[in-house]
Amino acid sequence: MAPPLRRGKSPDEATTLRSTWLTLLAVVCMAVGMLLRDRAGALGLLVPFFSLLSPLLELVPVLQRAAVFLPDRAGAVAVRRHGRPADVFGPVAGLGILALWAAVAVALAWWALRRRDA
Repeated sequence: MAPPLRRGKSPDEATTLRSTWLTLLAVVCMAVGMLLRDRAGALGLLVPFFSLLSPLLELVPVLQRAAVFLPDRAGAVAVRRHGRPADVFGPVAGLGILALWAAVAVALAWWALRRRDA
């Protein structure tokens, strides 16, 4: 069941949530860049993923429940003013899921860096 509609957020809360979302998303992108060892390759992979593939996966009914757990979609739950039927968690949980993605991406990037360059 979708979370209830939230009332408007205060400007401070909205600013904090949005900046945390973008910071965690930037950490994921930085880690992917370290994994690929190529910033252009990371951009070539992540820009289509975040702008095309992730929204399209949300449109497929079978994949809709899983698509909300992708990093960009999970963080976006925190900055929405109102809940949607596809949202299965609240704003804090969405940022927590994004933080988990960021932690896994940084751990993989650290492991790859130690393995290749150590």
